[in-house]
Amino acid sequence: MEPNDPVYWKQRAMDCYNDDKIEEARECWINALDLDPDDIVVWKLLRNASHDAGDVNGAEFCSEKIRELEKKNAAEPDSIPLPPVPKDDDRILQRVSESPGPLPVERKSRRHGLEWIAMFITGVTQIENHQKYKGIFLIAGVIGFVALSLLTQDISASIMTGFLYAFGVIDSYTILAGKNGTRELGSVQSADW
Repeated sequence: MEPNDPVYWKQRAMDCYNDDKIEEARECWINALDLDPDDIVVWKLLRNASHDAGDVNGAEFCSEKIRELEKKNAAEPDSIPLPPVPKDDDRILQRVSESPGPLPVERKSRRHGLEWIAMFITGVTQIENHQKYKGIFLIAGVIGFVALSLLTQDISASIMTGFLYAFGVIDSYTILAGKNGTRELGSVQSADW
């Protein structure tokens, strides 16, 4: 298989995805789409990986493209041939084609568990989600206000520490909930600083 073969990129993407290398899998699926932009299955896989990576905008873009292709396929059903699928991938591709949401997680990786633990360490989740400045601000702010409240014995510094810490935990939760493809009703998306 050659690098300019979409089947090569799809197989490489699935290998990366199964190894929890979400960003590498996304890049491979994008390479496959560069070669075959009408492959609806790859758009669905890319959408699910974007959900896993917390890229809500990317997932929405993929969903729009999927709707366009579904309309096009409904209008011209005979014009789009089905790509050959290796026998091992039949089960995965069928499940993805039928599911409107993210891929079901059959086994939770250690990394996902650590992300939920990191939610309570204010700023770590933001840094991992490429919101470096917000993460540094939250870490420095909480440490600074804790030090200030200990040195001055001032209740207002302690109250500010609590508010800042609570904001960090709530923002981390919205980021992690977005990565899992679910949002609570009424939740606010975090700002990308």
